Parts: sequence; structure tokens; C-alpha cells
Amino acid sequence: MAQYLEAIRQIIEPIINQQHYRLYELNERSESGMLVIEILVDADLPITLDQIVLLTELISPALDQADVIPHAYTLDVGTAGAEKRIDVSALAHYLGHYVHLTLSETIDGQNAITGTLIEADQDKVQLSYFVKGRPKKTIVALTQISSSRLAVKI
Repeated sequence: MAQYLEAIRQIIEPIINQQHYRLYELNERSESGMLVIEILVDADLPITLDQIVLLTELISPALDQADVIPHAYTLDVGTAGAEKRIDVSALAHYLGHYVHLTLSETIDGQNAITGTLIEADQDKVQLSYFVKGRPKKTIVALTQISSSRLAVKI
């Protein structure tokens, strides 16, 4: 991580929090030889494009004034997305959401389960899902989950 990313974080996090969002991820990347500073935000409710524009208009001048980025750059502010990664330890915050769990060991012959998160505590989660049109529920220990993300129900 570039040393200036931590300085950027210190500048943008209060702005993001003041607007009732959370900093989800802060990255730098190169696009066509140009430095891109990518800021991804998250919130409990969906974030609109107008809200992203407003947030960009608040962050951009703060970064310009602080002058912590040593190169010319493009600022890219966006959301974590509809299928954002979820830290396994934070699954309890997503009760009622449709999630995809990648398992570190198979359960009922499956390496992954996608369903509605109906219960969660510090050790395990319970999902409701369908197999060949039949409803199922299963309990998965957090230690059996290698990764998790929100899923889009189609």
C-alpha cells in the first residue's frame, strides 16, 4: 500500500462518516498509465448515483487542499456493489439478506451455499435455501466458511 493511502484515509473517513456512509475499501490502481484513487463506500440502505456525486464533490476538494498525493490522479468514488464481500465475522449484520457462502469443507456435498441468512451468532449462521425447488435450512459454523458475499436473488 502506498504510504499516502493512509493519509488519504485520514482525510476522507470523517467526510464519509459525516454523510452516514462507511469506507468499504480504499485502493490505488493504474489505468492507461494514470493513477486512479478508488474509494468504495457502503451504507445500510442503497446508495444512489446522486449521493455518490455529492460525496465526490465533498471528498475531491478536501484531497486537493491536503495535497497528499504526489502524482496527478483520477478520483473514482463508488459503492461496494450489490454482491459485495462480507467479512465472515460480520455476517450477523446481514440477517434477512441473500448471501453466498463459499465453504472450506463440503456440507451435504456442496462447496457453496446461497440463501437467506436467518440466524447468526459469534460461532455459526443458519441459512434458508432451495435445492431442486425444495426448501432447506442448514447451520454452518463460521470456521467452515472461507468467504462470504451478498448475492442477487434472481
